[in-house]
Amino acid sequence: MDILLNNVLPAIIPVFIIITLGYLIGRKTDYDLSFATDVTMYFTLPMLIFSALAHKWDTPFLGQEFMVTGLGTLVIIFGTAGLVFFYLKMTNRADLKIMYPTVMFINAGNLALSLDYFAFGYDGFLRGVLFQVVNTSLMYSLGLYLVGKHLSIKTILKMPFIYASIAGTLVWVFHIQLPETVLRGVEFMGNAALPVLVLMLGYSLKNINFTNISFAMGGGALRILGGLAISSAFVFVMFQTGFIGDSEGDLLTMKVLILNGSMPAALGIYLLAQKYNQQPDLVAPTVFASTLMGLATIPLVLWGVNYFIV
Repeated sequence: MDILLNNVLPAIIPVFIIITLGYLIGRKTDYDLSFATDVTMYFTLPMLIFSALAHKWDTPFLGQEFMVTGLGTLVIIFGTAGLVFFYLKMTNRADLKIMYPTVMFINAGNLALSLDYFAFGYDGFLRGVLFQVVNTSLMYSLGLYLVGKHLSIKTILKMPFIYASIAGTLVWVFHIQLPETVLRGVEFMGNAALPVLVLMLGYSLKNINFTNISFAMGGGALRILGGLAISSAFVFVMFQTGFIGDSEGDLLTMKVLILNGSMPAALGIYLLAQKYNQQPDLVAPTVFASTLMGLATIPLVLWGVNYFIV
């Protein structure tokens, strides 16, 4: 009960209140979110990522933790692709290949980063940043190919959060002390990113078609429960083989991997499916269904990682 009151609820409640607010705004208004999207993706989120990394300039760089987090992200993404392969084989639905990118790629940005921050603080957020960089880079490269049969290096190179991650990591690795006024300014702008991202997540859920509910529920379950199983198995193997120990940092890495691995489907795949007209009517309800499932599963996962990983 203490874990629920002190760790789980304080992390969950603010996020889902903001999601609900965004949904209500979406139901009552018809705003054009293009400006907010551009400002968040090109300015405030990169600032937040850089700020989180740069603030660690006077601490030892967590090279091993970053390596394990990056490897874990890859295992989770490609592991869930394997689950989709077996699911489509068993159901004899070869026409549903859009399920691959829908299930593989994770809402590691607006939802996961917020939870990482609220549940585990800056150190958890840093691991979430690396998770997001790997996940999003693959989504706009491999995911772009799976959805639209396009593969463009330019698309990846236009992602400012990658450069923010590199710059912040260099500041941390080489222990570069930036002026306090610079750090405060960057942090001030970055703090706007997560609330706006979560608001937009809620807003985007306003017009969902439920005609493909069976597909949506199956895909949502594969994303969340399959991702939970694979991330838990990866953490178990890493711990048993000694790549992860029982230090505070290693335990935090395990928690972030399991939590992020069990996140809902990424909104970015819906945007790609809409752009290339690749069954967006199937992708949208899957994203929504997985997000609804997350209302029940995220508190349980957070409770589990805080109870068992100590």
